[in-house]
Amino acid sequence: MKTTTFGRYLRKLRIDHGLIMKDLAEVLKVSSAYLSAIELGKKSIAEKNIVAIAGYFSLTVEQERELRHAASISQPSIKLDLSGNTNEQRELAVSFARRYQEISPDEQERLLELLRG
Repeated sequence: MKTTTFGRYLRKLRIDHGLIMKDLAEVLKVSSAYLSAIELGKKSIAEKNIVAIAGYFSLTVEQERELRHAASISQPSIKLDLSGNTNEQRELAVSFARRYQEISPDEQERLLELLRG
């Protein structure tokens, strides 16, 4: 099974520090199976685990930013709180969620450019 961006980043950290998955799982207080599922993108990456990883490995601000970015693009699902949004904003979010897989690579690139500002 293919690892996620977060999984590759985490695996490199472990290897660079001479740790096996079981060691890091103990640090995070999770099972090795759960940590493996995180690396493979089957389980969500909890904020507390990101904080624990950054602290355990004494990551620099830049390294923690990279870790957080890897986590954000590796999540198997996202949850949006639409409370307080207008009907138009809700419709936009729901419409995008329904159709994002149909967007061509060129359209994806244009949308990312637009959203990144």
